[in-house]
Amino acid sequence: MRPTLLLWAVCVSVTVAAGVTIERVLPGLWIILYAGLFALMFLAGEFWFGDAAGFWSRPLRHFGAAGVLVLAFMLTFEWPWKEIGWHYWYWERFHHPGWRAIPDAVLGSLIPISAIVLLVMTVRRKTPLGLLFGLTPILAVGGYALASRTGSYAPSAGLFDLYLLFAGLWLLVTGIRLDKQGQMNVGLLAVTALLVARFFDGDLSFLLRGLIFIALGTAFLVANIVMLRRKGANNAQA
Repeated sequence: MRPTLLLWAVCVSVTVAAGVTIERVLPGLWIILYAGLFALMFLAGEFWFGDAAGFWSRPLRHFGAAGVLVLAFMLTFEWPWKEIGWHYWYWERFHHPGWRAIPDAVLGSLIPISAIVLLVMTVRRKTPLGLLFGLTPILAVGGYALASRTGSYAPSAGLFDLYLLFAGLWLLVTGIRLDKQGQMNVGLLAVTALLVARFFDGDLSFLLRGLIFIALGTAFLVANIVMLRRKGANNAQA
């Protein structure tokens, strides 16, 4: 029990420390750093702690997955993609003193590369869930390149709109098919959060927004009722 609690604490501490350590010499580098960090946590949990049973016994896996989904949701908005890339390089921070850029260079490259190495191993093992969450560093690099080259947030945000929608639907469908209520709810929550965020971006009336919230809440309720009834029927047959 103590090692598990310690590992949960390490996940939180590393997440906070990563943001404090980088000097932000290159604006927006945190996107690639955190995408790599959360993917690395998830993949490490899958490789070395995959046999552990229960939610609390798999901190790396669940903390990494939550981090990936929350980060992907954040990256569907405009603000993370504004003023990033070499055009906004903080030159004075690099030269005075020069060592301040070292943590950015090391963390911003080493962590995503490590995650991609584990991703390649995941592809060889044919683990769909590892592939789903392990792709985020590559998507982050692609989104970063698009935003820095085009000066527009729309392509990068749209990329993560598609990713979050696909991830949510995949988790939802596979959760239902495999009778995993937690996974189903995570997928449904991801899709719901994305839809709600895009509805708020649009010019919709309060009545329509209220109806949408009711519909989404009903979907949550119906999905969980169906899942519980299915589990009850399976237990009765056993």
